[in-house]
Amino acid sequence: MIKPIHCSRAPDPAEGCMRLSSSQFLLLLLILLGGSSAQARAAESLTFAKVLKLGLERSIEAKRAALAAQLAADDRRILSYENDPHLVVSGNWSNYRPRSGTPPLGSSGGVGRDEVYAAQLSATLYDFGRHDKRMEQADYAEQVKQLAAAEVTESLSFSIARAYAGVLAAERTLHITGEQVVVEAEQLSDQRLNYQRGLRPESDVVMAEVTLGRAQLAATKAQDDARASRISLGLLVGEEQQPLLDGPVPAASVNRSDAAHWDQLLTSWQQFHKGAAQLRREQEARALQVDTDLVDAVKRPLLQGGLAATRSGAWGGEQRNVYTGQIGLSWDLPWDGMARDEVHRIGLRRSDLGLQDDLERKVRSDLDATAREQFRAGKSQLAALMAQVRLIDREHELVQRRYRAGKASALEVSAAEADLLTQRLAVVTTLNALALRVIDVAQARAETALERIFD
Repeated sequence: MIKPIHCSRAPDPAEGCMRLSSSQFLLLLLILLGGSSAQARAAESLTFAKVLKLGLERSIEAKRAALAAQLAADDRRILSYENDPHLVVSGNWSNYRPRSGTPPLGSSGGVGRDEVYAAQLSATLYDFGRHDKRMEQADYAEQVKQLAAAEVTESLSFSIARAYAGVLAAERTLHITGEQVVVEAEQLSDQRLNYQRGLRPESDVVMAEVTLGRAQLAATKAQDDARASRISLGLLVGEEQQPLLDGPVPAASVNRSDAAHWDQLLTSWQQFHKGAAQLRREQEARALQVDTDLVDAVKRPLLQGGLAATRSGAWGGEQRNVYTGQIGLSWDLPWDGMARDEVHRIGLRRSDLGLQDDLERKVRSDLDATAREQFRAGKSQLAALMAQVRLIDREHELVQRRYRAGKASALEVSAAEADLLTQRLAVVTTLNALALRVIDVAQARAETALERIFD
């Protein structure tokens, strides 16, 4: 006889309403773990915080962005030495032997040698703001690179959040299909026993075998999907040997069956924050203003000074020391057309940054509006699905009663069970869609505390 499944409370579509015996629970545990000894060795739960930390630490793109910021900092530091004094020390000498005539004065045996040694110290005395503008430009360049690194981190965080939500959905599906296999296996055992006792026809046994096979196929597919989702997440966070395949997912995240937590989050997310990309463009716009100022600065004079000491004379003869000092004012005036075109080009770049800001604001606003509407619709669908699951579960129980009374066929019972499984999996799909919509809203509003989504 097929045993009916009763619920002592309203069924939770994510957790199921099936009460399992100890043997059933053991079989379910083996199905969910897939017989993996490596999984049994995993002690640390696969939380979102852990996955996110690993992803940010191992991302090659994030490392490159951080290195670019470091190089920009080095460029700024090197530029700071631009106007430091420069000391140049030089020396040269020459030997000569006249072909004929009287040897030169101071020479010996017709051989002569001249020596010159010099030391020169030069420095920029005043550059009329050129260096300050270049340093300001370098400061902005460093900040832009730092914000570009933050932009990479921000984008990677949302990608990891979506992949993690996929893992939770796959684990939830695996849990439900595993439960179904346990129940169908026990029902097949009962059918065979009833057939041997002559209480049921052989066709009922065959139908139970078909139903179990269908449940096993769904469980196998769910297991493959769960593994694939974990591999995708592992690749995203740089897992070469896939150790993330062994970590258990927190049960609290897998079994969430309502949208109240997410609804509270969306209620608190009412303000659009500036994302890393927008902050980067603001810094780029400031840097462009400095570029304009620098175009004006290079038109100004450059005041430089220098001190030099030179010692010269013939070998073995008279030596002479010369000390000199100089101050020079240079004025490198570019053609007016060049400066005018450069300023025009900078203005176009500033306009382009403004258009990028306008476009991003529109994209984020559209994403926010669409995601919030889809979340609202998803909540309504979820409520309807959960109500449908409760009704189908009740119908399933009534069909079983009729079957025990000889008024329903095994085919009707199997159809009711298949319908119940389909609706429970539809709940999983809807929950995953709600989670993704919440992540979309977080991205649209530049909310970075993504851990709250999976609490």
